[in-house]
Amino acid sequence: YSIDDLGSSSSRGSGCNNQNRCALNTAALRIPCNETTRGSNLVLLTGATGFIGSLLLRELLIHRKKLGIAGVVVICRSKGARSAHDRMEKILSEEMFSFLTEVERKDLVLVIDGDVTRPDVGMTRQDMLRVKNDLSISHVFHCAASVSFTQSLEDAATSNITSSLQLQQLTTQLKMKDARFVYISTAFVHGGSTGTEYSPLPEQLHLLHPYDPQALYRSMVESQSYASAAMHDLGFPNTYTFSKCICEHLLLRDGNSNTTIIRPSIVGPAVQEPREGWAGSKPSTLVAAACLYLKFPYNLWSFGKTSVPFVPVDVVCRFVLAKAFSSTHCRREIQQSRPPSATSDSFIDGSASTS
Repeated sequence: YSIDDLGSSSSRGSGCNNQNRCALNTAALRIPCNETTRGSNLVLLTGATGFIGSLLLRELLIHRKKLGIAGVVVICRSKGARSAHDRMEKILSEEMFSFLTEVERKDLVLVIDGDVTRPDVGMTRQDMLRVKNDLSISHVFHCAASVSFTQSLEDAATSNITSSLQLQQLTTQLKMKDARFVYISTAFVHGGSTGTEYSPLPEQLHLLHPYDPQALYRSMVESQSYASAAMHDLGFPNTYTFSKCICEHLLLRDGNSNTTIIRPSIVGPAVQEPREGWAGSKPSTLVAAACLYLKFPYNLWSFGKTSVPFVPVDVVCRFVLAKAFSSTHCRREIQQSRPPSATSDSFIDGSASTS
């Protein structure tokens, strides 16, 4: 399969008799052509060493002329003895970036040492001033997050909420006042609520009533009792989905920011880019499950008749670019990425998560 013909091919051989249910709206995955722009703008990216972030970096670079951008600013933290530049050099040396020359790898990617969980995004004052005042940044893509389901409330708040609020605030302080902040959330932000094929969950903020999102965030980093009670009462299975839900509420409270929230479901191996089956440097849960089955074939794996809410990583990245660079800018927007087996009639207009 290729991304561009998923709409027609997803129903072939799948046993699905309803093509409207299986087909994707491939128009939602079309990369907008912004070649008429000056091509001097940059985009800022976090999480470039991760599964989604590394492929998004590749897609930004490979489609840079069509998108009308001159390069990517990557905020990356040092890890142990490895500097941010060393970590990104390793990423850029991978086969998926072989379309770049050595010169292009240095000229098109500006690496800044930082940590999104720390004040001022962990950047030096000099780097912060450069990002705000000198660089023409049109988009900020925030992919960095901790996907651990066992984090404490405090750690989840720091990793997934504090970092996002800081990046959103930074976006409003950039030289380009109409810069867009793109936040990668998750489709599983509805707590204990469950959608069905005929009654999908709404593509709206999940109500936290009677709890206040700001008070929940404060509780997560302080006493934690109020947040812990809310997490239990609202049916959230882990701190990851709980923190993502609260973060969405807080991000959309800022009326001054041009914010887009995208909700992918379970992100798995690629359907096409950079190659079919690509799953990053670390196997995803789906890949790990297949490996376990091959190692222990006497274990039986069955999902029954329940559709698995899975979306290929390259489809997610293409969708992110399509929305972020769309000429139709919606200041307060949530988009949910739906898997090919989703029950809505189109990919972009899917009105719910079936989590």
